[in-house]
Amino acid sequence: MKKILYYSLLLASTVSCGKKHKQFKYPNGQIKIDIEVNENGERDGETIYYFENGNIEGITMCKNGLRNGANIMYFKNEKIYLRDFFKNDTLNGFYQEYYESGFLRSQQVINMGMVTGRVVEFYDTTGFIIKTATTYKNNMRNGESSYYDYDRKYITRFSYIKDSLMFYVDYNKDGSEKVAHFPLTQKEQKEELQNSTNIE
Repeated sequence: MKKILYYSLLLASTVSCGKKHKQFKYPNGQIKIDIEVNENGERDGETIYYFENGNIEGITMCKNGLRNGANIMYFKNEKIYLRDFFKNDTLNGFYQEYYESGFLRSQQVINMGMVTGRVVEFYDTTGFIIKTATTYKNNMRNGESSYYDYDRKYITRFSYIKDSLMFYVDYNKDGSEKVAHFPLTQKEQKEELQNSTNIE
């Protein structure tokens, strides 16, 4: 009698929350997608994606049919592949990708769909040695973009204004400057510098 009462209360609690589960399956019967939905049939809560072997492929948080909150994707070896965040179905917050070894591959900050700040990519040896670092503003390269070797020395360094390449410098293995390149004329560089004050 107590068990019947317990399961009745559990069922009532599930119904009162207005949450149900919609599932899609592989041909072998294994769950492919498990979607938590509200009383309107909208995604609300966790949407869980599965590999055919049953391991979790990804988890997305939703609210009222839109992605809101954390989104995590996995490799088949169960290590994290991607971690990002959404606000009203738009990327917003930290965005991180990982190597299959588990080390961090790249990271950036996205502000309501717009890349802003430094986008950094790492070598896969330790997850701490920077391979490239590029500064963005409103989805455009704006500032320095640098490529490094394993010893953290410059390979090439670029300078951008509103996605226009101003100049770049190649470096020797000892870290000294090798040669500088100026794809824009002095007049063009001056115009780009003047226009840079209008970056929003």
